[in-house]
Amino acid sequence: MPDIQVFLEPLENAISDLLIPAISDCVCNENDRSIISLPTRHGGLDITNPCNVACLEFSSSVTVTAPLVDNIISQSHALPDENMVKTAKQRARAERDQAAKEKFRNVKDNLPKETSRALDLAAEKGASTWLNVIPLKDLGFNLNKREFRDALRLRYNWPFTDIPSKCVCGEDFSVEHAMICRRGGFIIQRHDELRNLEA
Repeated sequence: MPDIQVFLEPLENAISDLLIPAISDCVCNENDRSIISLPTRHGGLDITNPCNVACLEFSSSVTVTAPLVDNIISQSHALPDENMVKTAKQRARAERDQAAKEKFRNVKDNLPKETSRALDLAAEKGASTWLNVIPLKDLGFNLNKREFRDALRLRYNWPFTDIPSKCVCGEDFSVEHAMICRRGGFIIQRHDELRNLEA
């Protein structure tokens, strides 16, 4: 669909240049953009590139609406057979799942080793539930802007730009050190979270 690409490219540019930096506080390169466009179950954020998915979405739409189109052409006043509609939806869903798996493999093959490892961890079962859950404040499922951006940086192994160079214990400060430092409070915080959950 070459004609539709002309209309979708400005939309993709707006997503890449404005939306994603506003959400993540990071300027994404081509690899980051391809990761973010993956479904959450494959380690992405499901912010698709409209230029890449337009043909697949059109094909899915044609597949799902085919029974209705047949009825319109034959001038039938009855609704399409429910089993036909269900089968068409399942076929379209299977095509989309297959395309998502293939895209995941293609994206992963073009990534550096560390980023590929981060994507593998993000794609593990249950690793993306925090992105899909309803952010209910009463249950502690809501994240403020800083927490959300930090979670994205940890998820994709993006560098932190606003952390101190030295820890209070005297060691060089890094994300890895913050998780194991006995004076930083994270060990106690993790312990207290488990205590509060169980006790």
